Amino acid sequence: MPDNKAVVNPLPYALGQDTIEALARYDRSSFAADYAIGNQPWLSAAHPPNNKIVRLTTQYQKERVDQEASAGENSLSNWWLRSATSWNRGGGSVFYDADEEDRSRFRDSANIDVWQQGELQLLPATEQIETFGGREAVTCALGAWLLSGDDVYVYTESTSTLAKVTAFTGKAQALTTDGCSAIVGAEDGIYVISPALTVTKLFSLPSGSTEWLVQTIGFVKDRIIAGVRLGSTGPFHVLELARSPISPPVAVNLTDDSRYTSSSSGFSFVAVTETTAAILVATNTGIQSRVLSFTIDTNPNTLGAMLEPITVAEFPVGEVIRNLKSYLSTFVIAATNRGVRVGVETENGLGFRYGPLSIEDDVTGLAFNGEYVFATRREVRLGSQGLWRLDLGADIGDNRYASAADLSILDEQPLSVAFIGTTGRALITTTDSIFVQHPTRKAETGFLTSGWIRFGTTERKQPVSVAIRSRQQSGTLGVRVADPEGDVARFDTIPIGQTLNVPLSAELLPNTEFEVTITMTRGGEDDLGPILEEWQLRALPAPVRSRTITIPLMCWNDERDTNGVTRTTDAWSRVVALEKLEQSGGACLFQDFSTGEERICVIRAVQFEQEKPPSFTKGFGGMVTLQLQTVDVEIG
Repeated sequence: MPDNKAVVNPLPYALGQDTIEALARYDRSSFAADYAIGNQPWLSAAHPPNNKIVRLTTQYQKERVDQEASAGENSLSNWWLRSATSWNRGGGSVFYDADEEDRSRFRDSANIDVWQQGELQLLPATEQIETFGGREAVTCALGAWLLSGDDVYVYTESTSTLAKVTAFTGKAQALTTDGCSAIVGAEDGIYVISPALTVTKLFSLPSGSTEWLVQTIGFVKDRIIAGVRLGSTGPFHVLELARSPISPPVAVNLTDDSRYTSSSSGFSFVAVTETTAAILVATNTGIQSRVLSFTIDTNPNTLGAMLEPITVAEFPVGEVIRNLKSYLSTFVIAATNRGVRVGVETENGLGFRYGPLSIEDDVTGLAFNGEYVFATRREVRLGSQGLWRLDLGADIGDNRYASAADLSILDEQPLSVAFIGTTGRALITTTDSIFVQHPTRKAETGFLTSGWIRFGTTERKQPVSVAIRSRQQSGTLGVRVADPEGDVARFDTIPIGQTLNVPLSAELLPNTEFEVTITMTRGGEDDLGPILEEWQLRALPAPVRSRTITIPLMCWNDERDTNGVTRTTDAWSRVVALEKLEQSGGACLFQDFSTGEERICVIRAVQFEQEKPPSFTKGFGGMVTLQLQTVDVEIG
């Protein structure tokens, strides 16, 4: 044997126990190994035709029977698919496919009607009809009443015109309606304006009072409820007044007509509405908002007057009520500086329980049409403010309701909204203008963004195509697919009236998630724009591949490197150490000195074969076929 045989290295017993040692680099200066595994040297046993070195991509895709509700949506054997055919559960969903419930939701939209199941199209346009503003509007049989400055206006459904009520010569402060007539709180009393525009003063100021401020007024349970402040520093009163007093005008009698008084600093009345068994008055005291509930005296010997109130709702400090309205003897909707909360009447009908914010914005105006709540929107979409729409029939969980941005106006602060008689068309007042919904014309352009699509996993995937199914109308339809890094595949104009597959693989690289944005544009002013029926995103799994590396290794007690240095170890202990590392699943550093490659791996399989001992020794020894799987990330 050679004289240099006495080079002895320690056994790799700690491979499965000491991660730091197993990941350390082997110093090849003492023994010129072909490989190092877990800081231990090995010589190659590669020899044709059987003992081959093999590098193979580890299997990352498996066959699976698709048993999901939407066939094909989760198949791993071919395409990964995500589809949208309905959007009527509203916006606000950051991730499109977080769970099955989200498949009819989306993240964001503007000027898009999402409420018809099975289709998307542009919302109606609005048009500016006056260049002066309005602060309050209510729906009536004529069309809509509204206040502008000190004056009362009426928008007539039959003529589609807005006219000032010239017979009203007072200074208006608050407005409500009984469904037909306007009831106006003015600086000198309470007035009623009939559908024929006849003005009658119902009540004058209390005796001895020279001024008051009507902060809110409502017509509920067949009576007029007014929240007023006497003088500039005087007390606040809730007044209960008859709708049709005998021999008007009648002076308000605070002794008989006042049902609640407050002298708190910073106090104000906001709104009047009703529940099944009570009258609700919303109040603010600085940054604290409360709702008072007045029940009706049911004693047969009384005239059914309001009783002392109780507080039935209190809002978080800093959340200030802007408006409060009840609907369908079931819901109580609160508009605040934080957004819109939907409340449900309590079982006794005296109050309500409100839920979390369904809309987040500074909201002042509310109106109802069918199952929908419309609220003023200050949040800007496509350069415009306007309305929100909320569906009371679509509880999306946790007492929140489906909502989406609705009609748009110019970039002006919207204050109130009402519907024009029975037309279903909205009238919107702002600080500077009056707008109405156009009866036929669609908005010029709109968009809808899906939310991030992960295909139910954060693993990377390669987008292949997006399929668009649409119906032929006019205008243009576009689609954009983006990844989190801002890379975009954009197609501004695609053919309408067919199912079209738009290729994406040339535009986008693999990523963890993608977002689809649909854009719509009408043609001319009278065009209706396209109708989208479905989009479907197709992708293939594109995880970071791992490699399975198979190498044959010599495993003898005595081994000689290319420099003639002989290394003596216990071959059996080396095999046992590899098997322990395989069993533990621990990571180790693999070094290939012929290529310079270094990879973090785990051992998938150890196979030992011994046919005969070498000529210069006897005992245990043979060839180890080692299968390694890389677990680090390949870059590039």
